[in-house]
Amino acid sequence: MQYANGHSVTYTHHTGRVTAISYDEGATTAFAYAYDASGKLQSMTDHLRGRVTSYSETGTEVRGLDEENTLYYSKTTAEDGTIQENFFGLELALSGSSSYDGTTGNTTTENNYTVGESTQTATRTEDALGRTIQKQVKTGETPLVNTDFRYRDLSETLTTRQIAEKEVTAADNLIENAKNAGTGFVIKNYSRSNRWL
Repeated sequence: MQYANGHSVTYTHHTGRVTAISYDEGATTAFAYAYDASGKLQSMTDHLRGRVTSYSETGTEVRGLDEENTLYYSKTTAEDGTIQENFFGLELALSGSSSYDGTTGNTTTENNYTVGESTQTATRTEDALGRTIQKQVKTGETPLVNTDFRYRDLSETLTTRQIAEKEVTAADNLIENAKNAGTGFVIKNYSRSNRWL
């Protein structure tokens, strides 16, 4: 393909798939593509940046075309759903789970983020009506930030999705307490020593 400015791009095809792209009329390959027997993309080689990206059923890997075969990035998903990522040697892991409490009808979703030896956990608990009643971020078992939600009731037997109160604590100190007075929120903020701001 030749453009009006005189530059050309050459595409090489095999069985209906692009296998190479060249910017100098096919003299050198800028990008190369490889496929498996079923036609799924297995790898893309970027000769301009000196990297190859490989794809598999369990993940992706980006490596340098240098002698060391430098790992720039990788992402794999294990059978249990745990995602492992590596950015230039920095290891990250993400795993999650969900649990249902048949007594209360609450569902809690938990996501664990691990960087090196440090794990942060983010949880969200929803009631039987799908309303978020608590969000929490913690390191190990130590809560860092906790947010509780309470909802407005119309009567003893009727409730709503309207938030009546939101309370945020960090390291057991009240940070924010917002109450809906029916006409809007009245926000009360506290410092770490529980003084008004």
